[in-house]
Amino acid sequence: MKYSVRKKLWTGFLSLVVLMIVAGIMNYLTIPDISDRYKSLIDERLEKVILLEQLSTNQNMLSNELRGYLLYKQVYYLKDRRELLESFDAKVQELDATLQSEDSRALLDELKDASEQYRSLTESAVASFTNAQDEEALKYAEEAEPFQTLITKNATKLIEIQREQVQKAESELEHRLQSTAIFILGVLALITILSVIIAYVISKIITRPVGKMTDALKQLAQGDFAMEPLHIKNRDEIGEMATAFNEMTSDLRGIIMNTRDSSHQLAAQAEQLTASSEESLAASEMVAGIAEKNLLASDMQVTLVNDASRAMGEMAIGITQITNDNEMMLASTDAVSRLVGEGADLMKDVSDQMSSISSSIQQSADIITDLSIHSENIRNVTGLITGIAEQTNLLALNAAIEAARAGEQGKGFAVVANEVRNLAEQSKTSAEEIGRMIDAIIQNVSLAVDSTEAGTDRVKEGLKITERTNKVFTEIELASNDVSNKVQTVSTAIEQIRTMSEQVTEGSEKVQELAIQASAEAQSTSAATEEQLASNEEIAASAQTLSEVAEKLQNDMGRFTV
Repeated sequence: MKYSVRKKLWTGFLSLVVLMIVAGIMNYLTIPDISDRYKSLIDERLEKVILLEQLSTNQNMLSNELRGYLLYKQVYYLKDRRELLESFDAKVQELDATLQSEDSRALLDELKDASEQYRSLTESAVASFTNAQDEEALKYAEEAEPFQTLITKNATKLIEIQREQVQKAESELEHRLQSTAIFILGVLALITILSVIIAYVISKIITRPVGKMTDALKQLAQGDFAMEPLHIKNRDEIGEMATAFNEMTSDLRGIIMNTRDSSHQLAAQAEQLTASSEESLAASEMVAGIAEKNLLASDMQVTLVNDASRAMGEMAIGITQITNDNEMMLASTDAVSRLVGEGADLMKDVSDQMSSISSSIQQSADIITDLSIHSENIRNVTGLITGIAEQTNLLALNAAIEAARAGEQGKGFAVVANEVRNLAEQSKTSAEEIGRMIDAIIQNVSLAVDSTEAGTDRVKEGLKITERTNKVFTEIELASNDVSNKVQTVSTAIEQIRTMSEQVTEGSEKVQELAIQASAEAQSTSAATEEQLASNEEIAASAQTLSEVAEKLQNDMGRFTV
């Protein structure tokens, strides 16, 4: 099966284009997965943690308002109760729609039941207190306290579960980033290796036989026709060119050998003609015989020169065919250069896509940093709450001391002071717990920032490898230009052979003219014996000219080695 140079070049560079397209598609398919994982981590996991913290805060505010109302008997403390309840229900519904694991849903259902019980008991406490049934109201409040604790406990557990899921998602995302980076580096390395191998193989397939052809043509240009036939097994234009070259060399070798023999014969005939003309001056009776011999020799020379002219015409046709094939090879090398340029443009597009990925990862890092700043602000607020709780605790302690001094009359006030101190302790504990949660969030955000920066570094490494691949394409383009230059050298050598063949043809035509002239002169010697002297002089002059032409032809043939 014939496999032309054009097909080889197309196959090689289309293979590189296919490899680059496959690598680009694989890289493109990994981007949405990483983006979705980042979105899930930021928009879903952290959002659930925030909802649960807000839910716990709403519940604590409801509890604080109820205590304030029962302690100070001011309706002012209940003014935000309805909004807090609605906010609490909305957050519970949102969590109910987003939580998926069985453990989380079980805790949420338990929290919802406890919330309903707590709400029912606190409503009863408010109604009893409004109707001046203080003891019954306090009883309802004490019964609601365990449900308050259960709600807070379940909310804390749900927050811990979500944090564990956040850590797990971060670990999976980091592993995914590492796998993606390794995969991209592996694909780029594979493409680079395959590109070098394909370029090396194609260059060897093309340049090795072309080099042999170039060396052989240089030998022909120097007149050396004794070379061995070219052994090129390529089943393409170069192989056909080598076959045609061997045939042309063989034909030229035969033509040159025939022409050289003819030149020797021509020189011998010229010498013989000169001797005959001298003898004819001494013996006229030998004129007819010598003229007959000259006539036969001239006919033979005409025949040989005609054969040489036909052979040179065939050689000119072969040289024209080689020139056409060489022009087709030049066109193929131009197509190769164009494909290399297109491959370099595709690698540039891959580099631009990697830069876009780096920008997206940097934006995610900025968002996580802003989240860290907001968490720090929340921690400052919890510190302020802790300070207020400590002051409240101190005031409640002072109030208890004053109530103890008041004796029996201060017992009720002592109970209230003790309750206030308990509330202050709970507020302090809750604030400290929130502070620890914020610290954990800040730590996790820092880890996420570090992971994002690591991903950015890996993308930068991918950009560097892409630049090295572009350099490989540049080297391939230089190799293609080198092939084109060598083909141009072949064209120059072919042109030199054509010029030499034209010179040989011109010499053959001159020899043919001289041979015809000698034949005519030989025939004229038999016209009349009285013109024998004049004819012999003309023959001697013609023999001298023929000898010079034969000598010139021998010198020309001496340039060639067969």
